[in-house]
Amino acid sequence: MTECPAITGGVRIDDKRTFGLMVWQGKTWIDAAPASVYSISTGLYMRRYFHLGHKDIVALYCDFAIGAGYVYKMYGGYMTNVETGETVKTTDYSKGDVLFAATLQPGIRFRFWKNLHLFLGPTVSTNTIGLHLGVGF
Repeated sequence: MTECPAITGGVRIDDKRTFGLMVWQGKTWIDAAPASVYSISTGLYMRRYFHLGHKDIVALYCDFAIGAGYVYKMYGGYMTNVETGETVKTTDYSKGDVLFAATLQPGIRFRFWKNLHLFLGPTVSTNTIGLHLGVGF
């Protein structure tokens, strides 16, 4: 399971494209380890809109971001063999690791009032598969 609040800021290139910076904080729980991995990531992103209708109220979009993440905290990830008493590492992650980070977020955008938008869709990234929900202005 992953929780991931994110913030983006960008520049609108034209009516169909936005380019910017995305920063997100991740908390990933690994059941098999068991472990909690906390990371902070940043990357460049590009958003492409596909407008539905001439009033620009509804649009399909796709965000793509690529960058790097830093593991700043970790709980668990080690287990003790009860027979031998030996401690074994159960994850590939360690505090201080720098990781490749990329995300793809297609979805649908609804414009409500002036420049207030609601974004909704699936998320596929280097460490998660899930849903995203966002507000833009």
